[in-house]
Amino acid sequence: MLPKPFVSDFGASLGDYVTFIDPNNNQFEVMVERICGSVFLTTGFNAIRDFYDVRLGGTIMMVFTSAGQFGINVIDRSGCVVDPPLFIPSMKFEIEKTIVPAFAYEGVPVTCEILTFHHDERNFQISWEKNLTGFDVTSGFMMLIYKGLCDLTIGKKTTSLTMIDDCGNKWNCITIFGSSPHHHIKLGGGWKRMVQARRLDEGVMVKVGFSHAGMNDTIYIQVKRPTTVSLMSAGQLMEFNFYGLCSWIHFDLMEFSF
Repeated sequence: MLPKPFVSDFGASLGDYVTFIDPNNNQFEVMVERICGSVFLTTGFNAIRDFYDVRLGGTIMMVFTSAGQFGINVIDRSGCVVDPPLFIPSMKFEIEKTIVPAFAYEGVPVTCEILTFHHDERNFQISWEKNLTGFDVTSGFMMLIYKGLCDLTIGKKTTSLTMIDDCGNKWNCITIFGSSPHHHIKLGGGWKRMVQARRLDEGVMVKVGFSHAGMNDTIYIQVKRPTTVSLMSAGQLMEFNFYGLCSWIHFDLMEFSF
């Protein structure tokens, strides 16, 4: 939740989405939701958690730089500024806006569960779980089984898919059909970028899903690894210190189980 003094001074400059930009020009699109006079940063915010590998006790510094943009720095629990990951080109996290649900909040308590982005389970009508292999996290491709999954949802001739992760971000992927040693689909392109951005390692379990049988143009992915430390969860009511200038905001990172 953004501090009310900041919202009073700059709220009119905030649209439905804002962009956080770190010193290496990595960009994070985040949804802005206005509920009962308060302003929350929701879908897209949790992408920063894995990207910076944040831990309990860290801090995020946000500097309002222009309409719809914040410069950010992450500080660890010892007070040291965390060097932002360097990618060429820089990472750009975009929200898939067609899947952002519309909620009616009037009379409903504002909780983490309500505001935090969750996949719609209907998008996993046909699904498959796997533990990532060394190939999946180092080659730039994830191997998908063909029989029982891809043959029901995309087929051999599909060459591209939009992948939507469990932070609500979209990644443009390519698909390649292979037949040796058995029929399979390799998912690449945006998959490699997401592995890097989310720091996925060999052994991490992921769940992939499709919304229906037949030809799909979207694949959904859920990372299923235990973690108890997060950047402020999307709907979490957070402690903050408000600096003298309204353009500066300081948030303490808090513990929350994902």
